Amino acid sequence: MLMEENQNLDETRECQSKPPRRRSRWVLPLVILSILLLVCLTLFAAGVLVVMRTDTFKGLMGQAQVAAKCQVQLQTISAALHRHEISRGEYPQSLDMLYPDYLPSRSAFRCPADPRDPNSGPPSYSYTKPAKEASETSVVCVCDRHRIVKDQPPVRIMLLKNGEVSMTPAAGPVRDSRHK
Repeated sequence: MLMEENQNLDETRECQSKPPRRRSRWVLPLVILSILLLVCLTLFAAGVLVVMRTDTFKGLMGQAQVAAKCQVQLQTISAALHRHEISRGEYPQSLDMLYPDYLPSRSAFRCPADPRDPNSGPPSYSYTKPAKEASETSVVCVCDRHRIVKDQPPVRIMLLKNGEVSMTPAAGPVRDSRHK
């Protein structure tokens, strides 16, 4: 019996001498990294919400919407120019010749960024009658009244002979978007 007690005592000592089982050494760094990631994402989301609420962002969105309306208007003019060419065999001398047969209103000649009365005065768009043999990518109409970003040069919106509308930074002399 003494021997059994000694054996039990030895087993107890062995159990006590074994170090306790440790958690993996990666658990704590992963928890800290996860918390940092959540904090960063929260701050980013808050920053996006603040930017979307600012007047500057709203102003940029408004300018971009006006430029998009101008592009749609130029596509309308393109369709009218195409119908004029089909029926008369050539492009008109001026945009005014499209009204009333090909466009129902003179307001189509006025860029949405132009503060003047849309139904009177000369068109907002610069028009160049293309020659019959002109390239399909030659510029027909230009609008340079859009300043999307403050303190940056205006954006030039161009209508090509093939009907495509493109937007590029304005180069060279341009009209002021606050045109009289």
